[in-house]
Amino acid sequence: MKNKIYICFIFLVAFNLNAMCENYVDSIKALINKTSDPKLQFGYYYGIVRKLANERSEETDKYYLITKSISEKINTPAVATKLEFLHAIVLAESDDYIKAKQILIRIIPDLELNKMQHELCDAYGYLGEITIATGDYIKAIEEFEKSLLLAKELNDLGQIAECNMYIGRCFQGMGNIPKALEYYQNALGPAEQVKRDRLTTQINLFIGALYSEGVNSELGMEYLSKAGAIAEQMKDTNMMMNAYTYIANQYYYRKEYEKALDKYQKILLFNEKFGSRNTYAGVLGNMGNVYADMGQIEKGMELQFQAQKIFEEIQDKQGLTICNSAIGIDYLNLKNYDKALEYFNKSLPMAQEMQSLEDLIEIHFNLSRLYEETKDYEKAFKNFKLYKKYNDSVYNGNNAQKITEMELNYRFESKQKETALLHELTNERFKRTVFAACSVGLILLIIVFLIGRANRQRKKANEQLTISNTAIRIQKEELETHKKEITDSINYAKRIQESILPPDAYWKNILPNSFIFYRPKDIVSGDFYWIEQKDDVACFAAVDCTGHGVPGALMSVVGFNLLTQAVNEMNLTIPSDILKHLDYGVTKTLRQSGDGKGVKDGMDLSLCSINKNTNVLQYAGAFNALYYISNGNFYEVKADKFPIGVNIDGKVDNYTNHTIPLQKGDCVYLFSDGYADQFGGPRGKKFKYNQLKQILHKMHLLPIDEQKQELANIFDSWKGDLEQVDDVVIIGVRV
Repeated sequence: MKNKIYICFIFLVAFNLNAMCENYVDSIKALINKTSDPKLQFGYYYGIVRKLANERSEETDKYYLITKSISEKINTPAVATKLEFLHAIVLAESDDYIKAKQILIRIIPDLELNKMQHELCDAYGYLGEITIATGDYIKAIEEFEKSLLLAKELNDLGQIAECNMYIGRCFQGMGNIPKALEYYQNALGPAEQVKRDRLTTQINLFIGALYSEGVNSELGMEYLSKAGAIAEQMKDTNMMMNAYTYIANQYYYRKEYEKALDKYQKILLFNEKFGSRNTYAGVLGNMGNVYADMGQIEKGMELQFQAQKIFEEIQDKQGLTICNSAIGIDYLNLKNYDKALEYFNKSLPMAQEMQSLEDLIEIHFNLSRLYEETKDYEKAFKNFKLYKKYNDSVYNGNNAQKITEMELNYRFESKQKETALLHELTNERFKRTVFAACSVGLILLIIVFLIGRANRQRKKANEQLTISNTAIRIQKEELETHKKEITDSINYAKRIQESILPPDAYWKNILPNSFIFYRPKDIVSGDFYWIEQKDDVACFAAVDCTGHGVPGALMSVVGFNLLTQAVNEMNLTIPSDILKHLDYGVTKTLRQSGDGKGVKDGMDLSLCSINKNTNVLQYAGAFNALYYISNGNFYEVKADKFPIGVNIDGKVDNYTNHTIPLQKGDCVYLFSDGYADQFGGPRGKKFKYNQLKQILHKMHLLPIDEQKQELANIFDSWKGDLEQVDDVVIIGVRV
């Protein structure tokens, strides 16, 4: 009797995951970049880990740790349970079945408590897969039945197909061929209905393997060829590995050993990148059988021992049973009866525990051989009877007839369903044709009526349209004239505002090592920059007036004149005194009082004075802070939280004055809120002050003109195609 061939059982895409495109991970990463919601991020990374785990990617652990860190931020029992389930999947897909099983058993009550029906369905399915690997077919069927029940409640046809397929695999392992075929056929319909090509391929492979093992090799090859064609069309490496395995097995059964070895070698090459350890071990065992049948028993045994070691490490009881039996046969063929008996006695209890009739057939047949050759005829006869009993239960004529009937019934029912569907489609098409003909006739009548009415209305409408077009043209010309006049006025206002602002030469003469990044939102601006010098003290400011455009520009003229007056006429150089004068002047100029008749506009600003001999900086601010960098350290000086102007009570505000000794090379930055408030970036968010601080700190060692260019580049890149939301001014000074 031939050695039993190990069926390389490559797990499908994990339960409840549909087939996904190759760029799945990249597409999910793109979604992650568009959200800051931790719960959405957790869900996206959860999907990535399941995909990578199934593909046995080296990046699985990396993304699992990212998912874990996000779950810790969310910190809810439901998310913690889902993460534990994900951990079990990662372990199962990496062949660590024992740890995976322990986690699944522990978290199933939590999945039930949190009503995670899909995850619970998956968990029972994974338990079934793991239990198959450990050889307990009865327990595996129990787990798959639980998963199948939930899948039916969820109306998940793909899950229903997988559960039926795995249950069929269990019955095949136990030697109940008719029952196995029944479940395979139950799986095939739903898998084809939801167009799960990969699952359909696997089912066809199992059915083909079932028929090929002594039932109907011709029919078996028909199913195997169909599965192989689908796998090649899909370019699915895992499925091609399975197809190659079954085809190689067929070569082995036909004694075409060289072809069988060639296929097994190809599987090993694929397996290095895409396969699992139990697949690798199974192929080694099958190659060992081929070499043994070719007479190279020692070489075959060497491969069997390699396979046995892997099966022991991953605790694959099914693989160990087949391996120990094969090693026993090799020792028997070498006439080493003691060793042969030792390995048969290892495999027999495991086969009995799993109720694997196929393994029991092989073991008892070879025990009968062993005892016959050692002249223990009583034990030889006893084992031969057991062999005959199990063999008849699997391969008797009634079974073969029943299997044939099942196949014919399945094909007949499939044909009936196709005929019924075709008849239904034909009737539906006839009804649609009649309905379409009536509809077309009615539509034609309506069209004729509408065309007649439209012709009558068109003549009347054309006359009215001529009158309307003339009126519209006149209005358009008037609007264009008004628009041009307004635009010309604003452009002239821009020239006036630019003439008021300090010229570059004037500014550089006072503060040579400085820059001004100035970007109005509209033609004219509500932000402005100002500088004056009194003796050795240079005073400068970045000012943000209420509003932008024309209203802001008008306010900027008021502010600029009052600042200049404070220094040149009143000889003020202390920033807090200048702000107090500005506050009083704006309130008075705009007649801001309790009667509500004045304008309620004001200014936010940061204002500094620096003694050019001592490098002592003084600062006062209204809402706008001061940033400075000294000896590489970044500092922020907060502003007072009341604006310039808007003193309804008539009282002038007192502003805080800050004195800061600076050293040569230190940098000082004044700014309005326009830069930080600009929307943009990949998610259309505000730039914000924290990011502005980081940029200033990072670039402060650059030459001063390069700093300005860097700010401009970053601003334009961040804004992209979005509209600028406010005026922008940033002043940078290096001591």
